Amino acid sequence: MDTQKLCALARGLGLVACGVADASACPEPAGVRSSWLAAGMHGEMAYLERNAALACRPGALAPGAIRVVSVAAGYYHPWIDPVPARWWQRDGTAGPGAGGDAQEHGRIAPVRGRVARYAQGRDYHRVLGTALRQMARWMQEQGARVARPWVDATPLAERAWAVQAGLGWLGRHGNLIVPGYGSWVVLGEILTDLPLDPTPPAPRAAAGPGSRCGRCRRCLEACPTGAIVAPGRVDARRCIAYLTIEKRGSIPEEWRSAVGGHLFGCDVCQEACPFNWRAQPAPQAEPGLAAGSSQGAIWQWHPRALTGPHPAVVSILNQDQEAFRRRFWGTPLARPGLAGLQRNAALVLGNSGRPAALGEVVATLRSPQVDEAVKESLRWAAAQLRRGSAAESGRHPPGPAPAAPPAAAPGTGRRNSAPSAGSPSRN
Repeated sequence: MDTQKLCALARGLGLVACGVADASACPEPAGVRSSWLAAGMHGEMAYLERNAALACRPGALAPGAIRVVSVAAGYYHPWIDPVPARWWQRDGTAGPGAGGDAQEHGRIAPVRGRVARYAQGRDYHRVLGTALRQMARWMQEQGARVARPWVDATPLAERAWAVQAGLGWLGRHGNLIVPGYGSWVVLGEILTDLPLDPTPPAPRAAAGPGSRCGRCRRCLEACPTGAIVAPGRVDARRCIAYLTIEKRGSIPEEWRSAVGGHLFGCDVCQEACPFNWRAQPAPQAEPGLAAGSSQGAIWQWHPRALTGPHPAVVSILNQDQEAFRRRFWGTPLARPGLAGLQRNAALVLGNSGRPAALGEVVATLRSPQVDEAVKESLRWAAAQLRRGSAAESGRHPPGPAPAAPPAAAPGTGRRNSAPSAGSPSRN
């Protein structure tokens, strides 16, 4: 059956890649997943171990399925959060108002944390799910009895299936690279009994992670915690994306400084990838095809003012459950919960190098409503800020205090305001 019509529909819905794989042959090399799990590299994500046997069994998830339809949605918005032209010079706090008592609009700028690009807008599960359901309805009109859409909700080896379906290839960072869009994509699948024509893999894609990266090792070298232990092999226990999103309780002290200014997720390995430096912006859907889906069309998946690239972390420390729900419900930032996000905010403050932030840390520590894991992170942050303040005091010899610098002009504290040329990155 013609696959081109289905993929044309996918492109009309704003998706950047679409392909079909035969469900009968497992695309993931034998032993890759089991050895990764045996080494404990999945951290506390026990569900990955429980469901490991289903990674290559689409028929067990959707009885009767003979094809895996893989799609990718892009999320890169260079006019809002461009990849820095000199990504390797980004400091650990990576946001306006980070590092030193910076000025913003003539006043001391708030400490801001960094949010991974995929998480700056609506929850992609909802947005991509809307597009997949429209595709599934079309497939049912063509005679499919099975057309089950999934978005990051199955144990399928979705990157391996996407490679098999011809969407792209795996970089050394382990993410799928889609031609023209890099790894700034999230993935979804439809399991179906419709006998669609399979699409061939990209040249050399089957050779494994990094097969088209040449000698480049930028992603491995850029990772702040060395979490990419081998091409395509990420130790989640060291990955900032895992630590700030999936990890419950306190983040191990050995990784707290490396978290830097990352409030939620991490794009460092993707920013280092040359395939991402000139990535195309995420497309918009054709309005006619998106009719009736105003709450989840791909063309509405854009960063929100309440989330954005650089939220002020003190505002998160001061939130209660109701304020947290109002601000972040329907976005990826709801996943770690209020306590998880406050824990991350505490580490960002501690890594900010901003002595003025100590007062906020101490005030939050006195609150009886703050989770114990958050307090433990706040105590660490307070110690870091006191240590930095003492070191700063030691640099100034006794004598008259230096003159205060002139107030900055409005907006001069926003170092990332001008455009310039990427886990869980989420693909």
